[in-house]
Amino acid sequence: MKSNQTRQFLTLILGILSFVGCADSEPAATEPSIDQFIGLMDQGDNQLVEALRELPDSDRVVMIDMLLSHEPRISNLDLCSGLGSGPALNACEDRVGRTRERPHLWGNAAHNDRPVDMNAVSPVLYRLAPGPGQTSVQFGEVESMYSDLTPIPSSCGVTSFDCRIQEARNNLRADSSIHAGQLCMAISDQRWREECFFKLAEGTATFMNERPTALRDGIELCLMSGEFRNYCAEQVFALSIDLAPPLFANQASWAQAIGQLEFVREQWRGRQEYLAADIEQRFWSVLVQRSVSVSGTLCGDAMEWLPEASVPHFRSALAYRYVADSLGGSRIPGHSRADLDRWIEEVRGVFAHRCEGLGELIPEDSSWRSIEDYWPIDEPGDESIPATTYMNGSRRPYDHVNPEVDEIIATVEALARFQHVPDSLIMSIRNHESEILQWSLNRLYNKRIIRPPNTSYDGP
Repeated sequence: MKSNQTRQFLTLILGILSFVGCADSEPAATEPSIDQFIGLMDQGDNQLVEALRELPDSDRVVMIDMLLSHEPRISNLDLCSGLGSGPALNACEDRVGRTRERPHLWGNAAHNDRPVDMNAVSPVLYRLAPGPGQTSVQFGEVESMYSDLTPIPSSCGVTSFDCRIQEARNNLRADSSIHAGQLCMAISDQRWREECFFKLAEGTATFMNERPTALRDGIELCLMSGEFRNYCAEQVFALSIDLAPPLFANQASWAQAIGQLEFVREQWRGRQEYLAADIEQRFWSVLVQRSVSVSGTLCGDAMEWLPEASVPHFRSALAYRYVADSLGGSRIPGHSRADLDRWIEEVRGVFAHRCEGLGELIPEDSSWRSIEDYWPIDEPGDESIPATTYMNGSRRPYDHVNPEVDEIIATVEALARFQHVPDSLIMSIRNHESEILQWSLNRLYNKRIIRPPNTSYDGP
């Protein structure tokens, strides 16, 4: 019954649309057109989906493809439901999935007219660590090592951009991205050319264990991806996590990660070396967090042999993991300075503990990837505070001169993330002589919203 009503509704709507669209009494179309279905969009999402389901499978897939090019937002609708299993369903789900993943590529709007300032300066470029609201590297306008690639002909049609990207991706090799990059360079449309390099960067990053230059090459390909270059680099870093061994691994297990960074340093030497430092910091923040999160036993072995840039990330991740495990075991956090001193000494004990090759793997805790940002913006004067990426999604102050103070900062940052920890515990050290620590305590106090009833601290 519902099908008959829908068919009658579709016939009526298409008839009306055909009548309205005919200027000289032309006969009504016998087959639904793309313009008629575009008109149905205004009638409501459910009616559009029901109308599509009245088409034969092959016609429905073609119509969905055209509609997605006109209005990418409909990729969120249940467009493929009811298609029989097989090529039609696979083609539909593939097209919808690709549109949903990158909706900016598929619309008909003039992409090149978007108001994007590629020369905008972020404080990340001129300070010791990420600037306000930034846990990613901000590249600005930097020329890529792939910018002078010579375009080569494609086997796809001139405007078959999706086909061209797939062709380039298929030509990516474990040892080289050049041939694939040349295919991307031949794409005339800017948005699709940038997307092509984005895809190549992601693909190149999957070769971290096979290509010693994969990190460098992935980032250089990202520099060809226009306004999405920073997000692209984040994808490259995310795909580098397989380079992270567990905490109990030996020094040789970190050789690949160190080797990847060496090629990055060489590429950026004499170029914009402050960006090389940002890249290295972001790289370690991802790898260290992964190493800590998959390790059953906490220890600081790797802090002895890895570069100094990795150390603040080990302090952050180890302190957070220790605090999370302890509070998860129903430990009472306490509220006095003596209680906080015990936390600090116990965290330092984790840093000093040595696994010596002994340990076990545990499932990764994915909740670490969504930690709240307690330092989202810089207030006036905050740009002078040395900072480091914290737990992948925030920042924290970093005392690179006084390691003892930095260990305290890492401990209170971790405690502050758990709302049942009272302010009185965190603020009990507010009279410490370190200005960086005092600044951090005030920031944490102002950022924490929930005030546990047993707090005895009245605020800064």
